[in-house]
Amino acid sequence: MRPSLRYRGESLRAALTSPRGIIGVAIVINIVFWIVQTIVEWWVYGLFYVLGVDWSRFWGAARAFTHAGPRFGYDLMSIANHMQPIAAFYDHSVSNLALKVGPAPYPPIFLALFTPFTWPPPTIGFLLWVVFNVALGFPVARSLASHFPSDQRRLMTALLLLFYPFVMALFVGQMVVILLFAFWKGYEALRRGEDFRAGAWFGVMLIKPQYAAVLLLVLLAKRRWNAIAGNIATGFGILVSSLAVGGISGVIAYVRMILIDYPNYSGGLAITPQGMISWRALVLNMEPDVSKIPGLVLTGILSLISLAMLAVIWRGEWNPRIPRFHQQMMATMLVSLLVAYHSQVHGAVLLMVPGAFIAAHESSESFVKKVMVVSVFAPPFVVALSAIVQGNAGMISLLFIPLMTIALIAIFKNDWYSNQNAGRLRSRLGNLVPIGRDTPI
Repeated sequence: MRPSLRYRGESLRAALTSPRGIIGVAIVINIVFWIVQTIVEWWVYGLFYVLGVDWSRFWGAARAFTHAGPRFGYDLMSIANHMQPIAAFYDHSVSNLALKVGPAPYPPIFLALFTPFTWPPPTIGFLLWVVFNVALGFPVARSLASHFPSDQRRLMTALLLLFYPFVMALFVGQMVVILLFAFWKGYEALRRGEDFRAGAWFGVMLIKPQYAAVLLLVLLAKRRWNAIAGNIATGFGILVSSLAVGGISGVIAYVRMILIDYPNYSGGLAITPQGMISWRALVLNMEPDVSKIPGLVLTGILSLISLAMLAVIWRGEWNPRIPRFHQQMMATMLVSLLVAYHSQVHGAVLLMVPGAFIAAHESSESFVKKVMVVSVFAPPFVVALSAIVQGNAGMISLLFIPLMTIALIAIFKNDWYSNQNAGRLRSRLGNLVPIGRDTPI
């Protein structure tokens, strides 16, 4: 090989293996994937069958809520009736494309605030919803990227906006980006010591209570009473505003859907647990024929083990200003997703916040950081393989569940050993040097 070619090859390899190069490659892979994914889904099925499917359900529920009455926003027959215009956007050259009816399991205030997106034609309404969510996600990504070296910040902003769960939320028209924004605001408030404001922002996550439950338990266990007060204030605001727009009948219909109807929805509603990222999904994927009681018991055992690990990770003082806090919050959200009864892939968008802090401040040798790199590179390839083998994206859950489990175990192991080492050093020095549990050693 000529020296000039060898030099160029070495230069290219060095550029691609640098942090900027790795980020750039990840961006290109994800952009290409989502362009192809969008074209294929739209070409094969049309609009709102896969692309925009969740948004179309919100659209139908909001129309039923507005035109038939608040309680009908939680009635599947009424939602199906008001979703009929959506079927016109399906590709009818494909046989057996039944209307993708599904619930919108959110409080009446959400359906009321969503209503303006039903006023323009569905295509324009969906586009406006996507723009609205990108506008919420951009300041989150830009703020998180600001913790990286200055020459990486623009690339990191783009990469965070291309994180698979984030784009998946945009792709199907979900509302978890709103929760991401609230979680980020609450997280930043915690870091500033503004507990009430943090709790108030975290209270927005009560719209999807399965993502808020474990975090609320942590705040209770750490006796962050101001944060709990803020959480209660927001929860009260959601209740009062829902009563104002939906009345007693609307709130009762919502509660009934959440507690009674929703756990039984499956199949054509596209909320089968096998495609989720929880212990429940893992149990059903590993043994689909497991009877209900053994499956629930195994899911419960895995959930209890996860919560016990989290209790160990959170032992010691509360200190949002040290690196350990990001690991603790990452573990909290990992456990939230794993133990939730309903936990879709797009819910993992909440991992962006603590994940970005960990990636920005930990060494490249960090095992947790390596797991996060895999979570950025692997999804496009796994989804492509899943489409070829299974004809759907079902294998993505079998990627995220192991990655989330490995990350949780790694955080637990790191925290355990760091505290063990701190304890040994404390016993050697006695009272000569005041070493706290979180004091860098």
